[in-house]
Amino acid sequence: GFEHDAKLLGQIESALLAADPDIVYVALGSPKQERLIGRLKRLLPQAWFLGVGVSFSFLTGDVKRAPLWMQKSGFEWVHRLQQEPKRLFKRYVVVGIPFAGMLLTRSAVRGLASKLGRGNRRGAVTMRTSTISETSAIFDTPGMRDETAAVATAERRARQNAENDLPDPMATEPVTSDVTPGRSTSLSKLRGFVLLGGSVRQTPLGGAIGRSVLDLPVDAGGSILNHWLDQARGVAQIAGLEKLPVRILVDRSSPEPVTAAVHHYGTFRVERDSSEYRGSGGVLRDLAKEYADDEYLLVANAQQVLLDALPVIATALDRKHGDITLLSHRDGTPSGIMLIACKTLREISDTGFVDMKEQALPAIASKFDVKVLHARRPTGVPIWSLADYVAALRQHHSKRSGRRITDPLAEDWQPMFSIVEDGASVDRSARIHDSVVLKGATVEAGALVVRSVVCPGGIVKRDTTAVDEFVPSEKA
Repeated sequence: GFEHDAKLLGQIESALLAADPDIVYVALGSPKQERLIGRLKRLLPQAWFLGVGVSFSFLTGDVKRAPLWMQKSGFEWVHRLQQEPKRLFKRYVVVGIPFAGMLLTRSAVRGLASKLGRGNRRGAVTMRTSTISETSAIFDTPGMRDETAAVATAERRARQNAENDLPDPMATEPVTSDVTPGRSTSLSKLRGFVLLGGSVRQTPLGGAIGRSVLDLPVDAGGSILNHWLDQARGVAQIAGLEKLPVRILVDRSSPEPVTAAVHHYGTFRVERDSSEYRGSGGVLRDLAKEYADDEYLLVANAQQVLLDALPVIATALDRKHGDITLLSHRDGTPSGIMLIACKTLREISDTGFVDMKEQALPAIASKFDVKVLHARRPTGVPIWSLADYVAALRQHHSKRSGRRITDPLAEDWQPMFSIVEDGASVDRSARIHDSVVLKGATVEAGALVVRSVVCPGGIVKRDTTAVDEFVPSEKA
């Protein structure tokens, strides 16, 4: 019970700080050891923490290993269950056996599909994107299979919202499996897609990489910028538009993004903020001068990696039928995606700093219909720091590979991605673990790079390790 004793925990922390170890073994069993590691790793961010469970008890002889035949046949867990039935029954019998059965069943089904020629398509790289029929799985929007229940739920929530004076958090229309171009209301009047790429001050990520954050790579498909432009083409298609003009707004001090693929030329333009301190609301108000009152803009924070398809998000926003509809994540993660009628932006002052959410929306809501679309899970991950960028890439590549990150205690020793840009030099013996090596960077023989970004001109020396860090240019 030491984990509940602040004095004993303090003694452990003091001893570790005094020892300053490179590797810390924690042998307490799960999940106690993972919780302790989560507390201690903040004190020693450069140390490696290994949860080894009962291993030391085996080595000292306090707990006997199973006979060799049980070890080799995979039945050592039965021996351990016999030794500690009270502690291990739930883990092995209640949780473990059903989980193993699910894995074996899934593997058998996939193997059968492969033999029948419907699976395991070698050499093909595919990317799964959400379809409109999946909207109900992402957003708090009723599905099409139970329309009566959907209406009843919507009416109940409407009554609750009327009592609490809250915006309706749920679209009332059933989600259909297709979208006919030109059929929607707001999207049929969509005239631009605005990517807000500026900020009042430079982020740690932008300051370290020496390029626009939008030029950071996401996968083999290209940079964050190219992913946005690809998504904009999908929105244009469902809105019945030949193309959707994309306007990328950056502040005066930030570098312009330059990685757009050739086939996107002519569909976007990069613009500098007209004023140094105008705020997101002020910037949008200035843009709205170029559009009619009944025309709409789709607006997004550019510094994020989307996890769901933008056409799906735009369709769900459209179905709320608001003058302004905001996307909100249930877990509080910022989304920064809005569908806005230009007439609402006339309410914003034409001078001074105005933040859209904190200052402009309350005033707009007094005259116009402002609605909120709640997503059950994050539709995108904002990237302001190295940790954000790595986390966003892990989730993006996890979704592409079909391996979802659902357990908050899951170990991240198994890499989800490694990205090496053309023009970077990485020795074959080096290991790149959930990291990005940018053009002009070097990783020498035997080096290990973990959850890091090696910047242009940066060098990870032979047989050294870079963990959770920017490796800057040696000229800096």
